[in-house]
Amino acid sequence: MTTKLGIFVSHPVQYHTPIWRELAQYPELEVKVHFLSDHSIRGGIDPGFGVPVSWDTPLLEGYHSTFLRRDTDIQRPSTFYLRNPKTILQEGKFDWIFLAGYVFPFELQLLWAAKKLGIKVIMRGEFTDLKRKKPPWWKRVVRERYLKWVYSHTHAFGCVGYQAKQHLLSRGVPETRIFFSPYSVDTSHFEVQKQQFTREETRKKLGLSEHTFTFIFSGKLIPRKQICLLVEAFSHIQHPERAALILLGDGEQREQVLRRGQEILGERFLFQGFVNQSQLGQYFLAADAFVLPSRYEAWGLVVNEAMQFGLPLLLSDMIGSHKDLLQPGETGYLFKTEDVHALAQGLEKLMNDPKHAKVMGRNAEARIKDYSTERSAQGIRDAILSQP
Repeated sequence: MTTKLGIFVSHPVQYHTPIWRELAQYPELEVKVHFLSDHSIRGGIDPGFGVPVSWDTPLLEGYHSTFLRRDTDIQRPSTFYLRNPKTILQEGKFDWIFLAGYVFPFELQLLWAAKKLGIKVIMRGEFTDLKRKKPPWWKRVVRERYLKWVYSHTHAFGCVGYQAKQHLLSRGVPETRIFFSPYSVDTSHFEVQKQQFTREETRKKLGLSEHTFTFIFSGKLIPRKQICLLVEAFSHIQHPERAALILLGDGEQREQVLRRGQEILGERFLFQGFVNQSQLGQYFLAADAFVLPSRYEAWGLVVNEAMQFGLPLLLSDMIGSHKDLLQPGETGYLFKTEDVHALAQGLEKLMNDPKHAKVMGRNAEARIKDYSTERSAQGIRDAILSQP
């Protein structure tokens, strides 16, 4: 007998659709994914990148899906609601529903409707208490009461990592209801790119010499990502002429970053703009180390991507995944957020010992194998099938 699983998420996301495909392969599950926006399929201006974005990897293949709505505004979360959540669940005859969190109106609607209909709920989201600024006491009280209500109506949790597990345990969620379903990227997609591209060809195209130690950043050029801090850190290292930076992404800070990057690194500042999923691999292969200096990241899936290509890490201590993926001196280094001198020291440690950087890169590649698409899907499956 199969278990009917209804997955309800905002829109197709390149990091999530591989999991839906994997879940659809389990014979014991009958999976149907429901979306409320087709923005990522149609393409359009991405609010973070500030340029037209249309993902060039298949987002709807390999699983059964439907669009409950297409007109929701991706920049206005309040528009993500359902007119008839109870009817949708009744018609679907689901045994379980999957929710990715509790911030959209439709997620609360479905949580409430599922309770009335006796349908079990599994939730897998960016549960974390990692915040840069502590909110006022009254907001903390309201949040805790809200979380208590949400978690009491949830039967199982997919746990993406250390921060998520600590968050749930501290709210009294029993460990028996928490299942490891790690944050992952499209691992098979990037394995193909390892064979498709070569380090030598890309470095030649970029004009990189064999001895230039090359860092890479990939993401939106927005203040939270602290890309200006990263560029400035190169002015604090002893031999900037031995370093290069590959910059993938776009956004509101583009002109500021370009100007300062060229002042410090000259032609070794290699701005590539927005790069789609099918072309990312060549740039990771060309690099020697990956840097993510963000002021805050609940996880930071780009870290997974970099590790899959065997790159050592240099992460700020406000990257949510660092407890899971970064072992100091083994897979990379950690630095204090917004500290340009600490960041510069991290750059120099990697540059000054390229042999050890390669060893850490191999360690990173080995460690990230536990954070695969297959493992993510397995955790969701185990959570559902373990419940009576």
